[in-house]
Amino acid sequence: MTDDNLILLLTNKKNYLEKNKNYLSYFPLNPLDNNPNNIKAVQYKIPEREQIYKRYDFCESLYNEMIKEFSEKLNHIHKENYSIRAWDLMIGSWLKGYIQFSYKNYLNLSSIISNYKINTAFISDYKKYDFTIPGTPSFDLAKVDVDWNLCFCSKLFEYFYSEKIKINYHTPSYFKLKNKHLSFENNRLFFRLLSSFSKIFRTNNEAFISRTYLPFKEEKKLEMYFKQLPSFYSEIKISPERVNINLRKMFTYQTDSKKPSVENFIKINLKNFIPLSFIENFKIIKKISKSKMFPQNPKFIFTSSLYSADDTFKLYAASQIMKNKPYYIGQHGNNYFSKIHANYLSELKHCDSFFSWGFQKEPKIKKFFNFKILNRQVSHDKNGKLLIIFDHLGTTFINDLVFNPQEFLKNILDILSVIKNLNKDIKNKTILRLNMSFYKKILGIKYIKFFENLEVSIDNGKKNINKLIKEARLCLFTYDSTGFLENTLNDIPSIFICNKDFINCINDDFREKYNNLINAKIMFNDSMPLINHINSNWEEISSWWSKPEIRKTINDFNQNFNLKPFNGCLKYLKENLKFKNNVS
Repeated sequence: MTDDNLILLLTNKKNYLEKNKNYLSYFPLNPLDNNPNNIKAVQYKIPEREQIYKRYDFCESLYNEMIKEFSEKLNHIHKENYSIRAWDLMIGSWLKGYIQFSYKNYLNLSSIISNYKINTAFISDYKKYDFTIPGTPSFDLAKVDVDWNLCFCSKLFEYFYSEKIKINYHTPSYFKLKNKHLSFENNRLFFRLLSSFSKIFRTNNEAFISRTYLPFKEEKKLEMYFKQLPSFYSEIKISPERVNINLRKMFTYQTDSKKPSVENFIKINLKNFIPLSFIENFKIIKKISKSKMFPQNPKFIFTSSLYSADDTFKLYAASQIMKNKPYYIGQHGNNYFSKIHANYLSELKHCDSFFSWGFQKEPKIKKFFNFKILNRQVSHDKNGKLLIIFDHLGTTFINDLVFNPQEFLKNILDILSVIKNLNKDIKNKTILRLNMSFYKKILGIKYIKFFENLEVSIDNGKKNINKLIKEARLCLFTYDSTGFLENTLNDIPSIFICNKDFINCINDDFREKYNNLINAKIMFNDSMPLINHINSNWEEISSWWSKPEIRKTINDFNQNFNLKPFNGCLKYLKENLKFKNNVS
C-alpha cells in the first residue's frame, strides 16, 4: 500500500482540484495534456491465468442463476412465453456483458482500496443520471463514454464504500447516446433500396441467409442453391421510447443479505441498465420482426454477425427457434476457441450448430473454412509499403475481464515507439490504417492526436482494406486480428504485436500455437524485438516469409483452426444447412 493520502477521482472534471492535495485517477491520464504533478493514474495488476478462469466462472455462474428469473420477468411484462434459450439469444450477450462489466469494476475498486491509501473520493453524482441505452449494440458505446462509465463506477463505489470513505459529489456531463436510433443505419442508399426491393419478392418459407461473412457474391450464390432469389436485409431505424420507470420496477431480485456484495449490486441495479429495445421498445420491434422483412416460416436461419448487433433480428430468430426452426451461426472472426473470453459467449450455446473456420471439439461445432476469403484473392507488392492495421478502440479492454484502459494506452504508446524507431526509408513507406474510433473520444481521450506529426501516411478507414494490402510489402497488425488469419491463407507477409500478458488469455489448446508464432518472430509481445525485426528484414521480407521454418509455423498455426476454402466448399456448406420441409 502507498503511504500517500490520496483522493480517488471518479469524475471527469478536474478544474476544482487543489494544488496541495494528491489525486488518483481511475482512468489513464492523457500524456498529451498538461497534467498537474499531484495527479497520477491507477496502475492495475494483470490477473494470473488461474484468476482469469475464476473471474469468468464467477460471472458465468451468476448469469446462469439470473437468466431464468430474468426470462420469467420479461415474459410476464410482455405477456410472452419465450424459452430461456430464446431470451438468451435476444439479451443473453448483453446480460453477460453487464455482469462482467460490473464485476470487473468491482475488482478494480477493491484493488484500489487495498493498494492505495484513499481518504476521500470525488465521485460523479449519478442519482439523476439515465443509464439506459437504446439497444444492445449501444452498450459498447456507453462503456467507452467517460461520464457514463464514471457514473457507473461512482454508483458502485458508493454502494460499497459510502460508510468507510468520505465522498464528494460532482455533476457529470450527460450521455448523448439517448438521441441515437436503436439500430445502426446502413448509410449506403444502394443497400437500403435493395432491402426494400427484396421484401416484394421474399417468400414466407425461404431460408433467411444474411451477414454470413461470406463475400457478397458467394452469399447470394448460396441463397440460389436453395432455389430462392437473393435477398438483401438492412437494419431498421427505430426511435427510442421514453423510459418507463414503473415497468422497470418489476425487475427486482431477491438478494442474499443486506450486506453489500457484488452479486447484490448487479441484481439490485439491473433495472437501471436494461436496453430500451427489450422493455419500452419491445412491441414495435416485435411488430417489425413479424413483417415481410423476414420470412415467417423459414427453412432455417444462417448468419455470422446479426446475432450480436441487431435487436430486431434477435427477436425474429428467437421467435423462429420457438417454432423449432434450425438456427445456424458462422464464426464471426478472430479469438473464437483460442481466447478464454470466447469460451463463455452466448452464441455458442443458443445456436443449433456453430460453423467454425476449422476448429472442432464437440459435435455442435462443425469444421468448415475461413468464410471471408472464399474466391477472394488478395495480392501484395513485394517492394511495397509497411501497412500498420489498428483495432477498433476499446474493443479489448472494455469487453474482457483482464485488461484495463491503462494497458490499452500503453499499447498505443508502444506502437508509437515502433513507428518512431523505424528506419527512415521504411517510415517513408508506412501507412497507418486507423478507423473512425480514433476520431472520437474513448474514455475522454481522442487517440488521433497521438498520430499527428509522425511523418507517415494515415488512412482513416474509408479506403478498401484490400487495396491497401495490395500496396503492402508487410502487414503489421496491432492485435490478434481476423485480418492476420485471412492474410496467412492468402500468403501475404504479416506479423502482429500483443500485450505481454496476452498469452495468459489463451486456451490451453492454443498456447503452443501462439508460442510458436513468438519464437518465429511472427507474433511479438515487446516493441523492441519488433522494431529490430522490421528494420533488419525490410529489404528481404519475401525471403524471410518464404523460409521453410516460417511456412511450417504458419501452416501449423492454421491447422484445425483457420482452414483455406476448398473445391466445392460452398456446396458442402449448403449440404450442412439442413432443414425440415416447411408446412405453411
